[in-house]
Amino acid sequence: AVSGQRGVATRRTFQGGLEGSDAVRHDMPRLFGRADLLESFLQFIEKMLQSERASNRSFAVEVAAQAIERSSSLADAHSIQMRAQLDTRLMTGLLRRCLDVVPTVRSRALGSVSAALLALAGYPEGQHLLQ
Repeated sequence: AVSGQRGVATRRTFQGGLEGSDAVRHDMPRLFGRADLLESFLQFIEKMLQSERASNRSFAVEVAAQAIERSSSLADAHSIQMRAQLDTRLMTGLLRRCLDVVPTVRSRALGSVSAALLALAGYPEGQHLLQ
């Protein structure tokens, strides 16, 4: 957290003594447990994956890959369907970027698909999606 003075960073604790980015990471599952926020996130990533700017597509590829790797905490912990929907939509976007005309985006997408496949193989519903 940053104090009111310009350029002076201070550490403030949030909820239960968690500090800074740890507090944000702690709240992410609760925030993304809501279906409307998850849908907004997916729409944003899908738009970025289709952006005209290669830098936006490259950024979206990285975010999509990280989201697949962390889909268990992003989707509602009680909803296997929500996690499967998240993984399916993100993987579809990544696969489309594997045919990108920009070599950098295409390369990142291929690497991200590789990481995503490993993440999906780690839980039963993900294995079903891979079949």
